[in-house]
Formats: sequence, structure tokens, C-alpha cells
Amino acid sequence: MKRLYSQSFFALIMIGAAVAAFFLTPTKRMADEKNINLENLIPSAFGGWKALPQENSSIVQAPDVEKTLSKLYTGLLMRTYVNASGERMMLAIAYGPDQRDNIGKQVHKPEICYPAQGFIIKNPKSGHIQIAQSEVPVRRMVASYGERVEPLTYWLTIGNKAVNNNKDFKLNQVRYGLAGWVADGMIVRVSTIDNNVEAAYEKQAYFLSALLLAMPADKRKYLGIVAGGA
Repeated sequence: MKRLYSQSFFALIMIGAAVAAFFLTPTKRMADEKNINLENLIPSAFGGWKALPQENSSIVQAPDVEKTLSKLYTGLLMRTYVNASGERMMLAIAYGPDQRDNIGKQVHKPEICYPAQGFIIKNPKSGHIQIAQSEVPVRRMVASYGERVEPLTYWLTIGNKAVNNNKDFKLNQVRYGLAGWVADGMIVRVSTIDNNVEAAYEKQAYFLSALLLAMPADKRKYLGIVAGGA
């Protein structure tokens, strides 16, 4: 009798778990409602900056890394912008429509991608940049390869939220899931070749602010920028 009771109890647990999984499994894809096209979303000229032709770009990717990125993301934008003073700013945005853990296509952070190309990552730190009325959480670090010193600033998005760490990424992923949404996500990264690291971070903040202010307000949310905070 005890055995029968135990079997029935575990059977009920299994049925309950199956029912919960059915009702809690996200069914709505944020990507389907957004229909993001990075080439159209991101302006090629703004605030004194203009994108260079691809053949003049300073962004270097190993062929195997490019192949991997193409498999991971449905949207990949890599541009080098130049201003009247000849300063260059490298922008990379990668977009993935499905950020669920079991899909294997979550956005990859520079801490993973850069070392895969032989770079050494130094002095990673979290911070914020001010864009319009929003305070955007960012991550900063220095990637070095031989004589090349490349300070960079980036943030991740999960749905319409900007985050700069795994904990916040995961928490927002769960929140969207419980609300029935399959969240999309991207990484927004800007970098420069500059030995003056702090000055580079400051220039990158100005560049990102000018870029986002040049975008329609209703499109900034795709990059995690919302009025009153991220």
C-alpha cells in the first residue's frame, strides 16, 4: 500500500511538472514583433561621424571567428566610423532572436570572443554612461594583442533591457519567460586603438551618446535604451 501511495505521489508530481512546463513555456517571440534589420536601424552618418566603406574598416576578425559569428547571430553589423579629425571608432553589434539557454545561441561577450583571437583581456570593470535621460550599464576593458591596445565599451540586451553582467541577464531572461516571451538579445560594442585608455573610454561614451540620440526614440529600445533608465 505504501509503495502504491509513493508511486501515485511521484506520478502526480510528474504530471504537475509537465502541466507547469506547458503553461510556463514561452510562446511569443519578441524577435517576430521587432523584425530588426541592423543595417537600417543604425545610422551610417551622425554627429560628425561617417561610416567608412567595409574595405577600409579597422575591424579585424579571424575567418573561423567570422564563420562562428554568422552561425550564432541572425544580425551582425560591423562598421568603422571616422570624424573630421581622422579619429576612428569601431562599432560591432550582434543580434540573436532567441536567448534561451538550451538553444546555444546566446550573445557572446568580448571576454570570450577576444581571447579566441589571441587577445589578452585586462582591467575589466563595470560602469554607466548617460544617454539622454537614460543611465546605461556598461562593461569596459582593454584588449591587447602585441603592440595593439584596444580599449572597449559594451553592453548586452535581453529583450528591451540593457545589462552589463550575467546575473541581470539571467534575471531578465527569466522574467520575460514567465511572462510568456522568448526574449531576443544583442551585444553593442565600441572600441578604439588607443594607448590612453581613460581618454578612449570618454570618447566612446560621447560616440555612443551621439549614435543613440541620432536614432528615433522608439527604436532606441531595441538597444536597451528607454526613457528614465535602462
